Amino acid sequence: MQELYQDLGYQQKKVGWKFGVFFFTIIAIYLILFGISCVASIPIFVGEKIETFIKSVGVRINNLHRYIFYSRSH
Repeated sequence: MQELYQDLGYQQKKVGWKFGVFFFTIIAIYLILFGISCVASIPIFVGEKIETFIKSVGVRINNLHRYIFYSRSH
């Protein structure tokens, strides 16, 4: 098949450096966007963890407060 193409005047072209630069640029853009999305989502996850921690500490403090005052009264 390659001989037929060569007889018709088709020259097999090599992939040039422009394609490599284009491919690298596209991959770099996707990696940058992925990194930005990861960094942007950190406050969401950290905020949820801090909120649940504060709620759990608040529950512990309230229970401790009740324990101290009810144990003194009885």
